[in-house]
Amino acid sequence: MNLGEARIIFLKVKEALSKSGLPDLDYALNPYMGCWHSCIYCYARLYTWYKEIADNWGRIIAVKENIVEVLRREIKYKPRGIVGVGTITDAYQPVEALYEITQKSLKVLFSAGFHASIQTKNPLIL
Repeated sequence: MNLGEARIIFLKVKEALSKSGLPDLDYALNPYMGCWHSCIYCYARLYTWYKEIADNWGRIIAVKENIVEVLRREIKYKPRGIVGVGTITDAYQPVEALYEITQKSLKVLFSAGFHASIQTKNPLIL
């Protein structure tokens, strides 16, 4: 696994799902903050509250280490709906091969009757 010069950091989150303003999505789930692809045209850095990651887009990837546990707790109280996975990160960027946060999150969502719409440019999804 080549992450190049990207540095991995770990964050704890209080929420896993956020209300989505995107058409046809009820919620958003972003297992990582930052994106290894570092696409020049990407809007996601504008929505990243962690300044160091926004300023170093593509060079720092934050793993939301407790997001699966938080998600398990949250889905008990949320109405079922469609979850956009990777709305401001690529949920299948190379770091996913190491931590499998996206895969674990999808299993939790599907087992609770949620649906998902996944945005990625990475073949790791296959």
